[in-house]
Amino acid sequence: MKKLNALILHAESVDKDIFKNATTNFDMEWEWVEDHEEALDLMRNGKFPLLIIDNDLPNEIKNLVDKLSETLFPDAATVTMNLDDKDFIHFKMHQLQFNWKDAQGEGGIQFTENPSI
Repeated sequence: MKKLNALILHAESVDKDIFKNATTNFDMEWEWVEDHEEALDLMRNGKFPLLIIDNDLPNEIKNLVDKLSETLFPDAATVTMNLDDKDFIHFKMHQLQFNWKDAQGEGGIQFTENPSI
């Protein structure tokens, strides 16, 4: 099974260690980027089926990136989360990892984020 590759668009002040500690048991790789235009450029290559947007970014940036990624990369999942909340990160990444494994199976399940969860 392919590893889940996540691109994390984050605020400059984020403590990356919180996310790293919350995801140590997950079979995934991630790349960190602070610039939203760079994040969208990196998403173009299809390497990242998951885009994580830091909740501490300005609302106009979060909304812009969310809308553009939904339009330009409909096969990628996008989730906004507080990167300072270790428990929530662990919970959400467990859920996303489970969905990723299902999407890699023969059933053809799409890898999407359910915002109601």
